[in-house]
Amino acid sequence: MNMHIKKILVPIDCADDNQNMYHYALDLARVTGAEIILFHVFGLSRNEINDRTRLNEVGVWSLDLLEEFQNDNTPEALSDISISLVTEPGLTANSILKMIRDEAIDLVVMGTHGDQKAVEAYFGSTTLRLINEAVIPILVVPEDVPHHPIDHILYTINFEFRELKVVRQLLDLALILHAKLTCLHVLEDNENLNDIQENMDILSSIFRDNALLRERISFDLRVGPLKTTIAQYANREGIDLVATRLKNPGWKVRTLDSVSGKLIRKIDKPILVWKDNRRRG
Repeated sequence: MNMHIKKILVPIDCADDNQNMYHYALDLARVTGAEIILFHVFGLSRNEINDRTRLNEVGVWSLDLLEEFQNDNTPEALSDISISLVTEPGLTANSILKMIRDEAIDLVVMGTHGDQKAVEAYFGSTTLRLINEAVIPILVVPEDVPHHPIDHILYTINFEFRELKVVRQLLDLALILHAKLTCLHVLEDNENLNDIQENMDILSSIFRDNALLRERISFDLRVGPLKTTIAQYANREGIDLVATRLKNPGWKVRTLDSVSGKLIRKIDKPILVWKDNRRRG
């Protein structure tokens, strides 16, 4: 298992930004020993950027904003977590993607804004672009979802061979958090129940002989409308985090043609979006 989280990036819009997303980042940093980077991107015109005095003024204001956010939202018990404050001028999404590359970020934790009637309104254009373009996992925390310890993770699985790596990494995370991992597949009309059951048995057998892993991971199969079934399952089973995978690097969340796209408008839980094409560079 090889899910190593050493750097967590938390983009901040303003001093009263989504506090819950920061608390999730703190939880993960506490158990993994990761560094948190609070990052604020401020916009300036071209003339302002060339004006060193103005650039310094806004830079100081931006740093003060991050310090205020950190001081107001970091519990004293977690004050030993390594937290860096970084600000820079630019376009938000571009700057975050550059930071991911330059600082070898392992995980981005972001909040959502707006209503849930449209994907872009729900996520915000910046978060949406990061989900589409970043090559690392993105943890998206809706602003109206209260913070809870992560004791039970739900992964929406299709039983494809490439998913074994994701399952192992999520199981690694579950072990670190002392949490359970449930891999759920919702049977769709064009699928054969016997084939899916066979694939589920094959995958579950990989972990059957290890008592520690067997206690932490389970597999389940349900029949029904995809997003409704997953949402009801998550609420009924006390799920704290839903993990889902983008099937291919070129797919866009806004098309709503995959499990990930259908979930984001239905689930009132933090969602960890995984990418098939994880790489550096």
